Amino acid sequence: MQRTVTSTVLACAAIAAMAAPVWGQTSYPNRAIRMVAPFAPGGASDFIARMLSPRLSERLGQIVVVDNRSGAGGTIGFEIVVRAAPDGYTLMIASSSYATNAAVTRKLSFDPVKDVTPISLVGVAPLVLVVHPSVTARSIGELVALAKAQPGRLKFGSSGTGGSPHLSGELFKASAGIDLLHVPYKGSGPALIDTLSGQIDMTFISMLVVRAHINAGRLRLLGVGTPQRAKALPEVPAIAETLPGFESTSWYTVMGPARLPATLVARLNREVNALANSPEVADRLANDTVEPKALSPEATAKHVADEITRWKAVAQRAGVRLD
Repeated sequence: MQRTVTSTVLACAAIAAMAAPVWGQTSYPNRAIRMVAPFAPGGASDFIARMLSPRLSERLGQIVVVDNRSGAGGTIGFEIVVRAAPDGYTLMIASSSYATNAAVTRKLSFDPVKDVTPISLVGVAPLVLVVHPSVTARSIGELVALAKAQPGRLKFGSSGTGGSPHLSGELFKASAGIDLLHVPYKGSGPALIDTLSGQIDMTFISMLVVRAHINAGRLRLLGVGTPQRAKALPEVPAIAETLPGFESTSWYTVMGPARLPATLVARLNREVNALANSPEVADRLANDTVEPKALSPEATAKHVADEITRWKAVAQRAGVRLD
């Protein structure tokens, strides 16, 4: 009798263990969700996170809290997410700097492809090259000529060593055959502040955070990083018109840690894609030259992996690496 009771208890426990994940998933979410933004407030990733979080809260029925964790080119924030429990309560807004950071860092504590679950691409935008009004150049050609006349004197800022704005600057230098001084910051926000004050001369940055400054004359927009002119900025030349083959875009994805249950991935993909395709969000993104581009989790994963490969080639040519 005792053996029979024991067997019955163990069998019930096994059934409960198998059923528990299913019950947990069907009740998701039942508490607050953390959305990690791996860069300082004021940058494009932070903007996207803060635009999506209240709307995602409405759709999921639980608050989504933005948690800025800047430093080490975004790696500090990335590590928080890859080490989190795969339960859907820790997510991340990753930008193209996720790929560039992976391309230049030799000793990452995680695998940038295997240790995350890409959920959905939100949108793609050109990085734009802006200069402080004190810089006399009014075109890409004039900027190249100015840099050649003053090698190493002009300074460009970035969101951090190995980030997308940094490698965009390195690609610009190589394409133009010029020497610029790189000044890394802990996020695009601080780099923007020093560009506005004239502490540095220029930066590659998302149009998301500089449109108002350009309109007010506090910054001068010289070019966009898309291969052709951006639909939202037809009057602004593509940098590739002066430097053929130049391309630098910024993209934004929602990611989670590896081994997220398929049901949670499907749910989150559905909700994020619905937001990206909604008129309110799509119009707001379009105003800042971001093209909504909702993808499946599989297509998002391929996009991220391809971008890591592309920027790794740029970093190797420039000799940029982080140990």
